[in-house]
Amino acid sequence: MAELDIGRHCRVTVIERLKSDTHTSYPCSFKDCAERELVPVMCPYCEKNFCLRHRHQSDHECEELEIPKSHSKRGETASKRRKGAKNSETAAKVALMKLKMHANGDKSLP
Repeated sequence: MAELDIGRHCRVTVIERLKSDTHTSYPCSFKDCAERELVPVMCPYCEKNFCLRHRHQSDHECEELEIPKSHSKRGETASKRRKGAKNSETAAKVALMKLKMHANGDKSLP
């Protein structure tokens, strides 16, 4: 009798109801912070759990924080280096624009 065997494996004998008011919260690992989050916010570098306020490396003073090295040559800043024109044609256009910017015309003409 195949009809009696159908669904025998689908029977549930124990039904357990989950409590809807219990939530797992994750405390912040930053010193003197009492914030808790409903989802884990892990730092991929130090592998500690933090709140949203301290989730970035610079915010939680991460031990693995690397300070980026300067990209400038020989310690010069970008403002100290002189940036000239790329070619003479561009330099001529820039000079003309500067001349027109400070030009004063005849005041009697409208």
